This record gives sequence, structure tokens and C-alpha cells, in this order.
Amino acid sequence: MNVMGSARKNSRSNVSFRRPPKKHSWVVCIDDDDYRVSLVKGKIYPIIPDRDAQLHGMIRIVDESGEDYLFSTKLFMTVQLPEKIVRAISNKKRARKKATVSKV
Repeated sequence: MNVMGSARKNSRSNVSFRRPPKKHSWVVCIDDDDYRVSLVKGKIYPIIPDRDAQLHGMIRIVDESGEDYLFSTKLFMTVQLPEKIVRAISNKKRARKKATVSKV
């Protein structure tokens, strides 16, 4: 009998774990009337996965303050970005974070 194999079979948890989506999810702001300091109409924002927010018609994004906040989904439309653009945006953010850490 394979002890390790049987231990794996019986070691299931009742807690569900949802991995973040492999593909990035993006939205474009279509209404910033009530949030002109926090949002920019026409700007593309990455979505931070938040299941509880989705249940309440909200999405979590990092706004212009640099902090993540919840906003109504009515203020945004989802967009599909080509992978080349996603990589370029992601590399730029990583470089900016690295430069900020280096200055400290």
C-alpha cells in the first residue's frame, strides 16, 4: 500500500481556494463624474480579483491615489488587451516599483 498516495486522497479540505485568473482582467473607466480625483475617464485599470466585491456589483482597482478601492461596475467596461500590451504595461509597473524600492 502506498501511504503517501492514500494520504493525498483523504487530505481534502472543505475550504475552497480560488486561484487568480491566469489572464489579466482589465476595465476602462467610462464615467468619472463623481470620482474625478480618483478616476480618469478613458483610462485602463487592472482589476484586482475580489469575489465579495463582485457579489455586490463592485470591482476593486488601484485608483489615482495608488491605493485599491471598490467602485461600482457601472463606471467601467471590460476590455480585452492584446498580450503584447499586457506585457508592456506589466514590465513598466515592475520597473517603477523596483526604482522606488531602490531609492529607499
